Amino acid sequence: MSDNNSGAVNKPNQFEGDKGKSKEFLDELYLYFEGNSKKIQTDKDKVQCALSYIKGPAQSFVHTIITDAQEPISDSKDVPLKGLPSWANFRKSFIQTFRVEDDTQAALNEISKCTWAKCGGNGLQFVTTLRPLLQASGLNKLGQIRELQRLIPPALLLKIATQLQLPVTTVGYLNSIQSICQSMIDIFGDKPLLMPLANCFLAVTNSYIATRQLKPEIDHQRKYHLTISGSDVCQTKITRST
Repeated sequence: MSDNNSGAVNKPNQFEGDKGKSKEFLDELYLYFEGNSKKIQTDKDKVQCALSYIKGPAQSFVHTIITDAQEPISDSKDVPLKGLPSWANFRKSFIQTFRVEDDTQAALNEISKCTWAKCGGNGLQFVTTLRPLLQASGLNKLGQIRELQRLIPPALLLKIATQLQLPVTTVGYLNSIQSICQSMIDIFGDKPLLMPLANCFLAVTNSYIATRQLKPEIDHQRKYHLTISGSDVCQTKITRST
């Protein structure tokens, strides 16, 4: 394969892994191949040419392709190597590695990463981060609420459950979180609220549910609040005052 440009078509720009430029890179390669069709004819020619323009942080992709090409086609002795992939398979691998996610998928991926801990235990940051992501996710109202319930720490879920009026919308859940966390800031100051795992609250939750069933008429008189505990296992606990 000869990689010399005939002058009719510009050489592709080097690709260094920027996903925002991955489609542009493939388009440039296509035009370059078409403009040099006498020199770049086979799949091997095309793959070698493409690999030569992939540099910098994306070099690991080149290494993966070359390493795989040097593997034998089977475990038997004296068998040929796999060699470089076809252009179609190379293009598929490239797109899978460097594709640009659409806004909906990107939002869903970011939502899954938005845990309480990653927001530094800051409820207001948690709400501020999640609100636009949920709106961009494409999920219906029920789907958004399920995502919230999955991400909200059990202690906070229980706190929400003790409100006189339970939230039934995404906005209601986010507003409840914001209101609760703001009240905690007013009491304890602006510091991270460390939330425990679900099993820390199993007994408390069951006790609270039983109490609601036995004495629902005085439920509105109960006030539940979070207090910081010194326990290493369960950093936060719920206490009740009547």
